[in-house]
Amino acid sequence: MTSMKLAKLATVAAVAAALAGCVDLSFDVDVLGDDNAKATTTMAMDKTTYDQTKDANASGFCDSGTLDVGDKVVTCTEVHEGTFADVFPGTEDNASDEPQPSITSVGGGLYRVSFPTGSLKDQFASDTGDDQQMAAMMKQMFSGHAISMTVHGSEVTETNMTKADDGKSASLIISFDDLFAGAADVPDEAYAVVRPE
Repeated sequence: MTSMKLAKLATVAAVAAALAGCVDLSFDVDVLGDDNAKATTTMAMDKTTYDQTKDANASGFCDSGTLDVGDKVVTCTEVHEGTFADVFPGTEDNASDEPQPSITSVGGGLYRVSFPTGSLKDQFASDTGDDQQMAAMMKQMFSGHAISMTVHGSEVTETNMTKADDGKSASLIISFDDLFAGAADVPDEAYAVVRPE
């Protein structure tokens, strides 16, 4: 996920499923200043599953990033910091019609961070298709797990996600159960307008 494209999270989840991995995915964006941001992607797999799959084909779990093997959970963390284009490369010169996350200035020192969450619903629906056996297997593997997206700044001024009590971040949590059931109640685009940290 070096491109940090939110729409690719579904593909990563499919890879984890092929590894029999039960995972949680989190995607955090910190708006640090004018054309300066940090994006952190974390994928967590239970230790038992990791031990069962690491010799067979664990390379798909953490090809790039920092691997942390704990007693109960194994995490893979990727951090990208730089310009908005560094954090979300390919937004302007994307050759396909695939929706892209973006960070744009809205004036007054504020920035709008948006995620094409509607594409996640479409991606999961197309990945399982009419293969009921595959769909049932993936549902079982990812039951109880979720994808989360969080935007951080010094102040969130507008959002359609859930704003934190301190007003400095906004989050959206999407359960895999809902995605596989086609019942995920998420907007086509999740966004937050923030003042940089």
